[in-house]
Amino acid sequence: MKVTGPPLTAGALMDVDGGSVVVDLTEAAAATIAAGDYLPFLDGGTTGTQSKGSINDVATLFAGTASATGLSASSGVLSVTDLTALGVSGSANQMITDDGDGTVTSQTSLMFDGTNLEIEGSSGDLSIELDNNASNSANFQIQNGAGNARTDLVLDGNTHITMKGQRVGILDTDPSHTLTVTGNAQITTDLTIGGDLTLDDGGSIKEAGGTAAITIDSDGEVSKIGQDTPSDAQVLTWDNTNSKVVWSAASGGGADANDMDHILHQQVFS
Repeated sequence: MKVTGPPLTAGALMDVDGGSVVVDLTEAAAATIAAGDYLPFLDGGTTGTQSKGSINDVATLFAGTASATGLSASSGVLSVTDLTALGVSGSANQMITDDGDGTVTSQTSLMFDGTNLEIEGSSGDLSIELDNNASNSANFQIQNGAGNARTDLVLDGNTHITMKGQRVGILDTDPSHTLTVTGNAQITTDLTIGGDLTLDDGGSIKEAGGTAAITIDSDGEVSKIGQDTPSDAQVLTWDNTNSKVVWSAASGGGADANDMDHILHQQVFS
């Protein structure tokens, strides 16, 4: 703009050059824009009215409607306040996952309330998987199958422990007792039994090498004790030299099969 007449004095952000007044924004001091600051703009487009607006108004403009953008503005600050626009259904505690293309999905079956993580479904199997791809590692899953009323602990594709009702199975997916074990078990310290010890028909109590010490038949009779082969009317006696019980002839004679059974119960099981 060229002005004629008395000499001109330029104010802030203004320069006088050969009678012309020009805007010089380089004179503006550096500052940090903050809430409450104002910016000039044309209200209504390129020919609009010269106006000014606050940074707060700019933030509110960018936020738009929270239900559509998920954003809200307060004192010039934008924040995410509504995840509906991002795909969240609005139900409490649901977690969102990346679909792999930048979009997200609200997982109606996956919820976390700050204390409990819950996976919930009404059809199909549910599982939690820990898959370590490092060398010499394993894949571990907790599986809750649909319609089988049990939970399995699975390692590398093999079911090791099953919980069903108030029963636990080891290598048995349908336990019939409080603890059902398929296979051998090794207990390195004491085993305390509060009730009966039941063996299969013909089962034995064996020493560590597998030699049977006592065998019980299907009628509940003791069919073997020790390694000797006894004759009729023999009884168990203590061999102090070898520190073990042995079969020997009954002292006093006259013993029969009933006496033999009575002596066994007295000496072995009393």
